[in-house]
Amino acid sequence: MKPVSRDWDEFCYPFIYEESPACDFEILSDELCCRIGLVLTMDLEPQVRDVLTRL
Repeated sequence: MKPVSRDWDEFCYPFIYEESPACDFEILSDELCCRIGLVLTMDLEPQVRDVLTRL
């Protein structure tokens, strides 16, 4: 049984207690997308913006 928690990470990722490596990939890829989105809000050179947008 999953422990009951008020941690938002556990709320957003209900599968966080699963043993599958796919869960780790899901969490890490979500974090990567968030960080790329943050960087895209900054003033970047057009070439850098283009590369990050394609990611």
